[in-house]
Amino acid sequence: MVIFDDLDLPMGVLRLRERGGAGGHQGFAHILSLLETHHLPRLRVGIGHPSTTEKELVRTYVTAMPSNQEWLVLERVEVRAVAALELLLEYGISHTMNLINHSSTMQRVLGQGEC
Repeated sequence: MVIFDDLDLPMGVLRLRERGGAGGHQGFAHILSLLETHHLPRLRVGIGHPSTTEKELVRTYVTAMPSNQEWLVLERVEVRAVAALELLLEYGISHTMNLINHSSTMQRVLGQGEC
């Protein structure tokens, strides 16, 4: 299981996948190439995307410290991510993907509001 940030997901959104490509994430692409497989479960954590596509500005966005408001969202998503991993261990990846990849279901499972 690899957990990493994802620009293509809105801030605070979780997505669990059983396998697939790196989707442009350089760090995860490196891991996949070292392991020589695409069959690696991953939990993607949305960090949103800056309003630009200029590579240097995107790189700065990814490596910058989150704002205070973003920290609050990330603290809540951390709780949801831990719960997702616990569900994964108990129920397996297919069932857990069905739960957490649909935010309204995940909120009911955890009894929490929007992140």
